[in-house]
Amino acid sequence: MTLPWLDARTYLEGRWGAPVGRVGVDAGFSCPNRGPDRNSPGCTFCSDAGNRAPYLAPGAGLVDQIRQAKAFLGERYGSRLFSLYFQSYSSTWAPVEKLRQIYEAGLAEGPFVDLTVGTRPDCVPEEVADLLAGYRTPERDVWVELGLQTSRDETLLRVGRGHNFDAFQQAARRLRERDLPFTTHVLFGLPGEGKVDFLETVRRAVAEGTSGIKFHDLLLVPGTRLYQEWAQGRILPVGPWEYLEAVAAALGELRPHVVLWSVCSDPENRRSPLRAPGTKWPKNLFLSRLAKEVALRQGRAADVFLP
Repeated sequence: MTLPWLDARTYLEGRWGAPVGRVGVDAGFSCPNRGPDRNSPGCTFCSDAGNRAPYLAPGAGLVDQIRQAKAFLGERYGSRLFSLYFQSYSSTWAPVEKLRQIYEAGLAEGPFVDLTVGTRPDCVPEEVADLLAGYRTPERDVWVELGLQTSRDETLLRVGRGHNFDAFQQAARRLRERDLPFTTHVLFGLPGEGKVDFLETVRRAVAEGTSGIKFHDLLLVPGTRLYQEWAQGRILPVGPWEYLEAVAAALGELRPHVVLWSVCSDPENRRSPLRAPGTKWPKNLFLSRLAKEVALRQGRAADVFLP
């Protein structure tokens, strides 16, 4: 399928000349909300997995995770180029020397064509931005993923994020000053928000210079505080058509160079008996319907973008 936006595969193949396998790892980080042992409540929508890749073996160390993932990606997809992705929790929330030790242990399992670090906007101080910038070489990019979710301070407070939009602006400034591209996570369906709020967050992220974006539909994951609110009848799950329409509108706010890294939430609970409430389409179905919707908005034939 050829898509009417700059998707991750197209971007990476254009940048490196071949498909790139993303090696998502859990390096043992936590976040300010979870505390050092990951046992504090966290944000109201966050599960205990903390965005941990569902394919990771329990208890595996960093080096084993990388080697297993590279072997899997090579065997299943034929990947020969790899990206090292510190995915779980806030992967900058540690002293700089500790971060250096962890990042370099991972990079030693390379080569990697990029290093991507996921974190919170309030966990990118100057010294961490300097450290990350030092890993950029002609053969390796460095990306930072910022979990903004929403630009509305009222909502950030409501879901227990523990930071405001100004923290995102400050992190974005530090990354821009070092020419480090960053991806912004934006979440649709947070309590009290609708399409207007979602689009405003996208616009503000673009205005701050985001080079990539990840759209997520809010999943009410069993065990989270938002799931309990749903069980009490206080909030409703996001409907797929509602989300589709919001994402189609949001794509019109992106600049041509902004990479769309993902459009659907896909946590491990979708594969377990304890499923989030609400209807969720398979990713391929969502993408095909999204392409058709974008084609209609552009006044073009839907089959322009479909096989």
